Amino acid sequence: MPIQALWFAQAAEPVRISIATPLTEESIPATQTPAVLVVPDSELGVFQRCGTPFKDRREKHEAKSLADVLLGHDGLIPVIDGKYTTSGRLRQGIRSLLENAAAAGERKAYVIGVTEQIFQEMGGDTQSCEAQAPVDLGPAPLPLRLEEWPVPEELAKRFLGESLEYRFVRQMILRARTSELPVLILGETGTGKNVIARAIHEFESKRERFVEVNCGAIPSELLESELFGHMSGAFTGASTSKIGLWEFAGNGTLFLDEIGDLTPNHQAKILRALQERKIRRLGSTDEIPVQARIIAATNRNLYAMMQTGQFRQDLYYRLRQLVIYAPPLRSDPSNIALLAKAHWKKLRRDQAGLNANVLKELCAMRWPGNVRELHSFLEALNSFHRTEELRVDHLRELQRYYALPVEGYVTDAEDPSYHRIECLRRLRRTDEVLHACEQHLKPLADGQPLREHERSLLAQISAELQILLSQRLYFHSQETYDAVARLDSDLDHLFLLPEHDARPQTRFWNGTLAPHLHQAIGRLFGEVQQLMREG
Repeated sequence: MPIQALWFAQAAEPVRISIATPLTEESIPATQTPAVLVVPDSELGVFQRCGTPFKDRREKHEAKSLADVLLGHDGLIPVIDGKYTTSGRLRQGIRSLLENAAAAGERKAYVIGVTEQIFQEMGGDTQSCEAQAPVDLGPAPLPLRLEEWPVPEELAKRFLGESLEYRFVRQMILRARTSELPVLILGETGTGKNVIARAIHEFESKRERFVEVNCGAIPSELLESELFGHMSGAFTGASTSKIGLWEFAGNGTLFLDEIGDLTPNHQAKILRALQERKIRRLGSTDEIPVQARIIAATNRNLYAMMQTGQFRQDLYYRLRQLVIYAPPLRSDPSNIALLAKAHWKKLRRDQAGLNANVLKELCAMRWPGNVRELHSFLEALNSFHRTEELRVDHLRELQRYYALPVEGYVTDAEDPSYHRIECLRRLRRTDEVLHACEQHLKPLADGQPLREHERSLLAQISAELQILLSQRLYFHSQETYDAVARLDSDLDHLFLLPEHDARPQTRFWNGTLAPHLHQAIGRLFGEVQQLMREG
């Protein structure tokens, strides 16, 4: 009797298939990419008792990922009891396994047993196909080239979005919570930088309090007193001593929002505090040790400010240890629909959700204010039409009320100036990433091997480059795209070299990596200059 199974091959939804028995290697569909076969645990014994070509891996330990226990095994098809309690965690585990398998060059299937309930939840309205036929599920989504950690359900709900950029943000939040390094959050207004900062703090259990300082809202002459504190009599009106917010944060998190608004004098003092992990209150010569984790954020282009001398280079690279880009809504319209449905559900609770026509209209808007603007717009709609099911004409009525464009989204092809601006924005970000890469590769130029934290930061830079390279449309020429892609490939090769031996790393730097890096930077510079002239 055939076994019912679900076939995953790096696609959004599984395909239901029937596995012929008795089991042979031919029972499993042919595949050119890694794939996962999910079966009810009641059928798992058939695979476990079969022997070659299957390899019994018994039960998955809850502390290990699927990739930890299933990759390798000499071409055999591993079989494991997944012991998953929710379909959501199973999906996350499968996605991470497939991406790690693709990165490792494996092209085989992995068999995972689950409870009957989870099997039915995962099956949904899936289609059927012949077991022996190759399964073509379209182009596979890009792997992040980072080991993807399971995303807690609370974080997945707090920072919604299924695009590559949103997935990268969630992974960076998880990485940041295990590190002592400063975090720099960059992004446009309304993209959720504050949400990211608070998520890093709240998922890092050992941190006590979260202290937020808006560097742009505090008058310049008061900022130093607010941050570092002051002694009685330090200045006119200082009748009593005051503890600064940096000291008050203790071993918690100090969130320096709008750090791009700092004056040069304040930048120098914050740099000193970061380097020495000590502060001095105004009017005092005593140094006070500080332990707070630093998270900084801004909607300004710090890299451009650094190039024009408005922001200190040493402070910029001190902060840019872990960098998180909060993506704009326009980066992927599917995120607009996801966020709109979730926020509308909060507003209306048990009432009807957003229909397809309304979602299509929302996705057609550009949302320059990003998530904050989307949420405000939906809240206004709910206020005006509290008891009605939302319609497209309600949206257009509110658009006219707020003097918003009513013609909807204009594509890049219809608006060349918009496309040019987006190209400039992406190219400048790519240039910034390459210069950060150059900073982390400096030990190789001095004949030293890369340290562990530098390798980790370079892996994150490789993931950033991957996201930028996935948006081929925004590279003005194929030559520039190829130069950046070649450098990204070089980083992959660098990670394969012996970690503690400087000689092969230095040879690779001198002979390949440095020339390719400088060539990519030069091509980006030329492309940006050309776009500027065209404007």
